[in-house]
Parts: sequence; C-alpha cells; structure tokens
Amino acid sequence: MPNYHCIIQDRLVPPAIRAQLANSITDIHCSLTGAPRHFVHVLFWPLLPENAFSGGQPAEFAIVKAQIRRGRSKEVKEKMLSEITTLWTSLTGMSKNNLLVSFSEIPGENAMEFGLVLPDSEFDHIWLKENGFIDEVPASGKGTATA
Repeated sequence: MPNYHCIIQDRLVPPAIRAQLANSITDIHCSLTGAPRHFVHVLFWPLLPENAFSGGQPAEFAIVKAQIRRGRSKEVKEKMLSEITTLWTSLTGMSKNNLLVSFSEIPGENAMEFGLVLPDSEFDHIWLKENGFIDEVPASGKGTATA
C-alpha cells in the first residue's frame, strides 16, 4: 500500500540511481514498519526543468511524496523521513535544501491491495497473519514475511 511518488527532473537522477533509491526506500519502509516488501511501491515521475519553480523562480529540486496508512507513531514517521532524506542526498548528491519528503496518511479502509481492504497500520500483524502474508507474529508485532 505505501506508495512513494518521486517527482524529479530526469537529468538530476539517472535511471541506475532510481533503482537504488527504490530498493533502499523499500528497505527503510519495511525495516521500520514490518511491511512485506511487495506492498511497497516507488514511482518516479519526470518533471521538465521549465516546469519547476521555487519561490517563483526556476529551480532544481525533487519531491518524495508518500501515501501511507495512518497509525504509525510520530517516532517511526520522523525516522522514515530522516532516513529517506539522508538516502536521497547521499545517492543523488542533491542538497537537502532541494528536497521535500512528505507523508499523507489515509485510513486503511480507504485502500485495497491484492483484493483485500487494508487495516490501519496498528493492526498489521493480525491482518498479515490472517491473510497469509506472514508465517508468525513475533513479540515485536512485526511479522516474518512469507512472500
């Protein structure tokens, strides 16, 4: 369910770097939330340089706008924002001053994936087990993915 929309000027982020970003954003999301990897979607949207402005002036920047389910703690969200920002700047060489990373949260019942209505994130461990996405639910509440 989480979908990360990366709005970029093509020349600033080469395709090989995009693949690294997608893999690492998935790593970050899964390590902090316990989500199975196949639920994380990362999309890159090209932005023509002549269509990019900050403060009314032409600018070079990137936006990572993620839609996640509500229920993640403030600490988890802050850690994801920080790790994605660090990752992005280290792989692309862009300044953090030219990057916006943000989350929009939606209720689980407003999303369906694999033909299943999703729970709010606080009930992931139960939902993942009931639907066969994890084998067991450890004490941490994060499951071991089956797929």
